[in-house]
Amino acid sequence: METLLVIIGLILLVVLVLAYFYSRLRGKRTDCREVELQVRKILERRHSLVTNLVDIIKSCGAQNNRIVQNVISTLNVSIRATGGLQITEAENALAKALDELFGFSRTFPRLQVNQNYAQLVEEIRDVEENFARASIRYNDLASAYNRELQKFPCNVVSRIFRMRPEDPMRLNRIVSLLNT
Repeated sequence: METLLVIIGLILLVVLVLAYFYSRLRGKRTDCREVELQVRKILERRHSLVTNLVDIIKSCGAQNNRIVQNVISTLNVSIRATGGLQITEAENALAKALDELFGFSRTFPRLQVNQNYAQLVEEIRDVEENFARASIRYNDLASAYNRELQKFPCNVVSRIFRMRPEDPMRLNRIVSLLNT
């Protein structure tokens, strides 16, 4: 009878330990996913602002310019990007194209006095600062979660429940330098 109670106690202990570490990993993964959703919402806002910015620049007569066309094509690629690496590459390309666009737009005096243009540039700055903060937060959380997956006994729990590492966003260029 005592042996049976000891076995039941050990089984219960193992189940409780598994539940504890599963819950811990699940919480860290959930934190990553929540911040990733914030990043995606910020990117959607950025895409919307860039679309409006391009429309304003086109209205000033620059619709056939190579730089404007490049921003449009990189924006379309960025909107369609899905995985972490694909998003990173697309957003880096868009940031580079935007830098070129802002340099190009300085040659249009009508843009420099356009209040909508100035407001959009300021909003893009704010969005990119939010994006930078959220990206850093995501990378920190993803790194902590991935490190936790490698430690014992979490590595055993992660194999049992097939928990995979998160893909950190490797952003080479987060905030564009918008010198207007």
